[in-house]
Amino acid sequence: MESIRFKLLLLFSVWICLLCPLIHATEVRYCDEKGEYNVKVKGVEISPNPIARGKAATFTISATTGEAMYGGEMMIDVSYFGWHIHSETHELCAETCCPVSIGDFNVSYTQVLPGFTPPGSYRLKMKMFDGNKNEATCIGFGFYIGFVSTVADIAQ
Repeated sequence: MESIRFKLLLLFSVWICLLCPLIHATEVRYCDEKGEYNVKVKGVEISPNPIARGKAATFTISATTGEAMYGGEMMIDVSYFGWHIHSETHELCAETCCPVSIGDFNVSYTQVLPGFTPPGSYRLKMKMFDGNKNEATCIGFGFYIGFVSTVADIAQ
C-alpha cells in the first residue's frame, strides 16, 4: 500500500513539474515604470522552468528597438530572497547578432547552475547599454530553481 501511495505521489509531482511551466508566465517589470527606454522588452522565456540545479538554463529576452545598436553591454544582477548573490557583465554582441537592427530581436543566454545552488525564488535584474554606454533598457523578473534536478533524474 505504501508503495502505491509513493508511486501516486511521484506521478502527481512529475505531472505538476511538467504542467507548471506551461501555465506560468514570467512577469517582466521595468526598473523605472515611467522611464523612456529605447529597447522595449516584450517578454522573457526561461527554459526549463523551473530551472533545474546542475543543468543548463536558458533565458531568452524578446525585445524591440527604435534605433540600431552596434554594440553594448548587458549587466545582470541576481538576488536570492532579497540578498544580492551574483553579478556579471556580457557583451551584447556575444548574446545576439550585431548590429541589432531597428525592430524585433532576441537576446539569449545559457548558463549551467552549480548542483549545490539552493532551491527557491530568485530575482534577476538586467540593464542593457548601447555602444555609447546609454541605458537602453532595465528590467527585472523572478525565476524559480526547483528542488529536483530533472524529471529524468526522478525516473532513475
